[in-house]
Amino acid sequence: TMREELQSVLKSRFRSALIRVRNTKRITQEEMAALLEISPRAYADLESGRSCCSAATLLMFLRLFCPGDHPFLAELFAAVEEEDGAPGAQL
Repeated sequence: TMREELQSVLKSRFRSALIRVRNTKRITQEEMAALLEISPRAYADLESGRSCCSAATLLMFLRLFCPGDHPFLAELFAAVEEEDGAPGAQL
């Protein structure tokens, strides 16, 4: 199905992007996990291809490492910052 194909491509491309960014920044898996606000084990699973990222992890990655002016993402991140500190307002 289209959904399965999308998940397969996302897993592969995201894995490659994680490795590329981590190597470029010269940081450890543990440091990358901390930046993405996930456990080191969850990060290792992403980088090895054992799991696919959650929407929140993908958005954290985009925010940290893929700056751009996409209106949807800009609005989403602005809303999160606006609600920062409110109960349940975490990305």
